[in-house]
Amino acid sequence: AGQGRDAEAVREVASVFFEIVEAAYAIARFFAHESCGQCSPCREGTGWIARVIHHILTGEGKVADLDRLVAIAKGMLGNTICPLADGCAMPMVAFGTKYRGEWEDFIRSGKRLLEPPAAGEADAAGPDAARTEPGAAGRIPIAVG
Repeated sequence: AGQGRDAEAVREVASVFFEIVEAAYAIARFFAHESCGQCSPCREGTGWIARVIHHILTGEGKVADLDRLVAIAKGMLGNTICPLADGCAMPMVAFGTKYRGEWEDFIRSGKRLLEPPAAGEADAAGPDAARTEPGAAGRIPIAVG
């Protein structure tokens, strides 16, 4: 019984500093940057996950994007030469299922922590572009690298 209260206390403290969506984005950008590109599930999947989360962080996400995120991650599991894709996929599946309510609240709120790409620009969710984007109200998503 104490373990449940402890987990809730950690979640409350963590929520003061960052949204679960920000933590997922930091992890996704890290793995997208580190992918060697040899295996397509990792090369494409890590970048795709980062772009889906970026879309959510711009305030334009839909609840269906959360389902897409989990589906992409599950498709990556066990399908690559090294464990890098699994290292990205496992937290995304956990975040998308264990913290689903927090994701849905964030999506429905329309909160914007990143600016969407300007018309005609490539999606800025690439690992390099994401490092320098300031968020709304001066927030910068958790730094990676």
